[in-house]
Amino acid sequence: MLVPPAPDAPRDLAELRESEERLRLAFAGAQEGVWDWNLETGAVIYSARWREMLGYDADDVEPHVRAWERLIHPDDREPALAATSRLAHGGDAYRVECRLRHKDGHWVHVVSRGYPVRDPADGRVVRIVGTHLDLSERKQAELALRESEERLTLAFAGAQEGVWDWNLESGAVVYSKRWKEMLGYDDAEVEPHVSAWERLLHPDDRAKADAVNRLVMEGHPSYEAEFRLRHKDGHYVHVLSRGLPIRRIPEGPVVRIVGTHFDLTERKRAEDALRQAQEELERRVDERTAELAQVNTSLRQEMRRRERAERARTDLLGRLVFAQEDERRRIAREMHDQFGEHLTALARCVDRLTALADADPRLASEVRTLDHVAQRLDRDVEHLVWELRPTALDDLGLRAALANYAKDWSARVGIPVKMHTSGLLDERLSSDVETTLYRIAQEALTNIAKHSRATHVEVILERRGHAVVLIIEDNGIGFDADGGSEPPDDGSRSFGLLGMQERAALIGATLTIESTVGQGTTVLLRMTADIQTSPQGLAHG
Repeated sequence: MLVPPAPDAPRDLAELRESEERLRLAFAGAQEGVWDWNLETGAVIYSARWREMLGYDADDVEPHVRAWERLIHPDDREPALAATSRLAHGGDAYRVECRLRHKDGHWVHVVSRGYPVRDPADGRVVRIVGTHLDLSERKQAELALRESEERLTLAFAGAQEGVWDWNLESGAVVYSKRWKEMLGYDDAEVEPHVSAWERLLHPDDRAKADAVNRLVMEGHPSYEAEFRLRHKDGHYVHVLSRGLPIRRIPEGPVVRIVGTHFDLTERKRAEDALRQAQEELERRVDERTAELAQVNTSLRQEMRRRERAERARTDLLGRLVFAQEDERRRIAREMHDQFGEHLTALARCVDRLTALADADPRLASEVRTLDHVAQRLDRDVEHLVWELRPTALDDLGLRAALANYAKDWSARVGIPVKMHTSGLLDERLSSDVETTLYRIAQEALTNIAKHSRATHVEVILERRGHAVVLIIEDNGIGFDADGGSEPPDDGSRSFGLLGMQERAALIGATLTIESTVGQGTTVLLRMTADIQTSPQGLAHG
């Protein structure tokens, strides 16, 4: 900034030249825009900084006061002319703010300072030397500050939280209307000072408040903490306090803290309700857990009881089934022995009667009828014995017995059967296993004859290592095995399937029934069994 000449300005030429030299140096080095206006000629010299401030080159600005008059804002012309007029008529200096037009058209706010240069002879002002300081940044800062203050005012007025602004230098605190309403106070009832807040703070929370204040003073960018403030009616309001420090310069001391107090009453009430609900839930869970534990104990006891009952039932079923087979074997043997002996005697009697009846035609006819009945009786007894216990099963083994049964079954029911066997030529399974597999195959073929309407059946008996597989497959009408539905019948088929599954379980086998409506049925049995070598000399079918 150019310093105005003192009242005792230089009076000789040498001092004037020295003063002008200092003026030129000031023109060259000043950070402000410097100008020198000769009142007698109207000529004005502008410094390079002055032209840069307004965006002009050296040749863009006429070196006359007319240029300045064209650049000044019309609304600022009168105040500027009045200031220079006062200076010309004896004033020492002037300061005025005005707007000058930038080269691109916008207005630049400047503060203009002018100092008079007087004629040494008569003291008349012959020149005015001055500066123009660019106020653009300050104006922007002022605008931003004003907008910020307006936003702060609006925030104070409209915030749902209680807003406060604490001046640390003076101790003054501005509280928003919402802050006072939150604690039940009117505007005049809260002193605008930090002491009011300190009196409202719960004594047990003072140490916490001091701690967060120290954090802010030590450079922490913000804080968040919960406090209790006394309501006008005496109870304490839980608030969430958030504070933001404000410094004049980035690294300077904190001069203000602006923050909010959020009423936590509803949240605390909700937390209490939630805690009570959780406690109630935990109590009910404990009660329910105890009940479930008791029920589980009862269930485990019931399961153990049922397991024992199931084991007993299975054991009983096994003993009944195998006792039944033993009884079948005994009855079949006795029928074979006793009826066989009687039928043999009957056949011999018929032969003798045939020889005696040759001379009597009527008697010969009766004897032939008797012979026919005796032969039919012999076949029926043989079939009954076979049904009760096929001798081939004991004498020749499962493979031969099953092949004989399939052949006889096919002849009786008129459905072709194709038998596939693999292994079990020189090996035998245990008697119980062979009997069970034979009975399952027998029941499956019986079901096919009764219900399937099949035209072809395949029976597969294979040994695969220590595994035995039995498959009975037909091309009949099938049923929905997944849905549990079966073709309408008298119920015997369902009973037969259950019987097969129970028999399979007795020997540790798994039995699967696969069927689809219209695509036939497959009975598949798998099991692991010990293989025994057959005695020498046994015939195999």
